[in-house]
Amino acid sequence: MCNTITGKFEVDIMEAIAARHALSIAIEAGFRRVILETDNIKLAHHLSKKNLDLTAFGNMVEDILRLASQCQFGGNNVAHKLAKYSSEVSELRVWMEEVPNVVDHDVIADLS
Repeated sequence: MCNTITGKFEVDIMEAIAARHALSIAIEAGFRRVILETDNIKLAHHLSKKNLDLTAFGNMVEDILRLASQCQFGGNNVAHKLAKYSSEVSELRVWMEEVPNVVDHDVIADLS
């Protein structure tokens, strides 16, 4: 998933918004098992440790964890390359049954 959002956001908040949005799309599409990837160390840490704090970021993490009853969390090249690619697109892009060309080799590496 790639999307452009207008405004100024802290990086951690934006990463959490993107993760929550991606997870919502996956759940709406009927996926029961989802691998949520992020290249944001803070978000990955908070999700894996279920670390909630009384901040806007903590509220976002709580939302993601609530949505993700059966998710695996990780971070790798796929998330990083998609984040970089999103700066080149002007509208929402969602891939359901195919892999974007910019990450196809990385996805294959993840599966092996």
